[in-house]
Amino acid sequence: MYVYTFFSILLSWEDWNEQRLPDKWVLMLFIVLVSIDYCTWENEYLLNTVASVWALVVFMAARIITNGKLGLGDVKYSCVTAYFLGIELWVISTFISCLAALVYGIVGIKLKKWKRSKKIPFGPFIAFSAIGIKILDILI
Repeated sequence: MYVYTFFSILLSWEDWNEQRLPDKWVLMLFIVLVSIDYCTWENEYLLNTVASVWALVVFMAARIITNGKLGLGDVKYSCVTAYFLGIELWVISTFISCLAALVYGIVGIKLKKWKRSKKIPFGPFIAFSAIGIKILDILI
């Protein structure tokens, strides 16, 4: 949880300011999460890998449908998030992050007079919904 949160803060900051999610940070997070699973004998790394592949398929489909408006960094980061959460929590987290980004975009268009073509960094929405869902999962 701490590792994912640390990297997510870094990735969110970078995405918010630079509109990009660095591949090396996303890859490093994935390697660390897999290593932790493997070393702690959780035996969930196979199920989490399936979740990660499922996230890749879903987000690549979204990228294709939106004609590339969803960045590849978001696709890769979603795969890592799916590995971290597992498929069930990832689906919930993805729904919440999409809803939050939608509300943010609508409010920005209505209040701040943004153009509809403005790019919204999706990484922070993925990060904070995933962290929130994981905390709720731990508490409940």
